[in-house]
Amino acid sequence: MASDKRKRQYLIGVRLSEEERTALEALAASRQTSLPAFLRAAGLRQRLASSAAPITFADRDELRRIKMDLGEVASSLQHLAKSFAAIEDPASNLVLQTEIALQAVWRTNAHIREVLGYDR
Repeated sequence: MASDKRKRQYLIGVRLSEEERTALEALAASRQTSLPAFLRAAGLRQRLASSAAPITFADRDELRRIKMDLGEVASSLQHLAKSFAAIEDPASNLVLQTEIALQAVWRTNAHIREVLGYDR
């Protein structure tokens, strides 16, 4: 079976400034991959293979505890949002602020679920 490298027959040239090249090389290096592999993945909207150190059991346990704490925070924020909404004070933006905070909690929770591999 031919390697991926041999299957790739086409070369595309791209002109970059020194700053752009440096920035792209730094991004590729931060993901521990080559610049061509990084550009291919970015251009095709593909995920790069994870080269990060695997999550240890202690890390997973800590993330689970954080996730549970976030669930409690989210529950409290939902309760606050409902309470503020009941006040019906148009001058107050507490409802909006609470909902924004709640959305941030849900985004963080989703990221933790992804790291833990729950949504694969």
